[in-house]
Amino acid sequence: MTDSNKKSASNLVLRVMTALVLFPLALLLIWWPGRIPFMICILIVCALASKEYYAIARAAGAAVESVAGTVLGLVMVAMVFMFQIEQSFYLHLLLLLFMVPLIHLFRRNYSLTGLGATLLGVVYVGLLPALLAWLYFRSVSGPGAVTLLVLAIVFSDSGAYFVGRFLGRHKLWPSVSPKKTREGAVGGLLAAVLAMGLLWWLENTFLASWMEGRFSLQVFNSLGHYLVAGFLLALVGQFGDLVESFMKRDAGVKDSGTLLPGHGGILDRCDGILFGIPVLVYLLYLL
Repeated sequence: MTDSNKKSASNLVLRVMTALVLFPLALLLIWWPGRIPFMICILIVCALASKEYYAIARAAGAAVESVAGTVLGLVMVAMVFMFQIEQSFYLHLLLLLFMVPLIHLFRRNYSLTGLGATLLGVVYVGLLPALLAWLYFRSVSGPGAVTLLVLAIVFSDSGAYFVGRFLGRHKLWPSVSPKKTREGAVGGLLAAVLAMGLLWWLENTFLASWMEGRFSLQVFNSLGHYLVAGFLLALVGQFGDLVESFMKRDAGVKDSGTLLPGHGGILDRCDGILFGIPVLVYLLYLL
């Protein structure tokens, strides 16, 4: 076995072991009684992802206000805990976004590129996690909706990784991410759809009676809705992965961080979930 193959096999083992720890932990936090553990988790993830994003932005040459952007993002998430879905919540969000150019002005940071990168960070790793927290608190099915999102993206990522690794032949978008393949993309879509079918089956069989009176896992009303949600979430999740890839490529970095062995950084693991959040909210509104 060559050194390259040994490194690839070692990375695969690390990736699987990390996933076996993170996935059950994520489900435990989602379904833990009370709101505080989940909120603390979202705040920590938001802070770490913000740190990684602004490091990428600085490496790309953008004069960002990273501390201000991170704080504003954390305040957005904290406001969900305080205001949840009250009308004032949306007004506060607009006020926080309006503060970004003012911070650049008062700090005499007159870089338009830096202003855009700071604002993108507040939305990307601040507003979107806040929207996830809002989704979690929206109703009794909130934890079920977050579980559905995590399952769809995790199965999509895993399907794309393993199908691409063993069967991938045709590059998906080589100028953005040289390792991703069309076969892997299709595998990710199919894996997410199958996961949603399995989730629907579990909800409507033996889990239905066991969960009654404890919590609600049901998010949509029909199998078709679940399959459509799985396909769209996997699709937009893959686009989220590509978007982060081109940001890293522009900055000249391989991973957003090294916190998660075999996966890279927090942002590398959550990029698909971040893009999937508004899509799931929109699907819930439509369906």
